[in-house]
Amino acid sequence: MTASDVPVLAVVGDGPAGAAMREVVTKLDERRADVVAIGPSAIDGVRLRIATPSVDERYAPLLDILPLQRLALHLALRSR
Repeated sequence: MTASDVPVLAVVGDGPAGAAMREVVTKLDERRADVVAIGPSAIDGVRLRIATPSVDERYAPLLDILPLQRLALHLALRSR
């Protein structure tokens, strides 16, 4: 897992992979990690969620990656 002072970005969908990630997020919450979830549904233990539309799990990565790309761009421009 991770230390409590390390932030975590968790992509959590609605399908079977999302169910597995919810277990991981629960364990991270127990360790008091700061978790930012990206996905279509609210997740227990997550204080901040970036909402994405609910689509078939096969297509979800196309939509889930967009907020992460914007975050990467913002961080890159900020570090200049």
